[in-house]
Amino acid sequence: MSATKSKQQAKARGLRSLLSTMPARPAASAESEAWRTYQHVQSFQAPPLDLSPRAVKNRTINRIAAQFSWGPDAIALFLTTRGAAYLADLTEPQLDDLHERMLAYEDATMNGYGPPDSPVA
Repeated sequence: MSATKSKQQAKARGLRSLLSTMPARPAASAESEAWRTYQHVQSFQAPPLDLSPRAVKNRTINRIAAQFSWGPDAIALFLTTRGAAYLADLTEPQLDDLHERMLAYEDATMNGYGPPDSPVA
């Protein structure tokens, strides 16, 4: 026990001597502090949102899928039937079709209807 304590005390002495030899940090000017703060705030800014039509459709599809429990299954079924692994693999007409389907599914769910492409119960 005393060996461990003496090792810890030796480490503490070494750290104290190291800290005592360090020069004092120079005082920062107001301008340098302002730049440091600006860079800190900028590092937490979200990147600009992609507003291309394809990106907007992708976000809409993902929003609907996240909102409803059936959403991920609907996307997986669509991708499987189209032979695509990801939304990015879809062509523009296929993405348009999925976008319209998801909007129709959302509308049917919100209004209490069944899915538009399934038979009447």
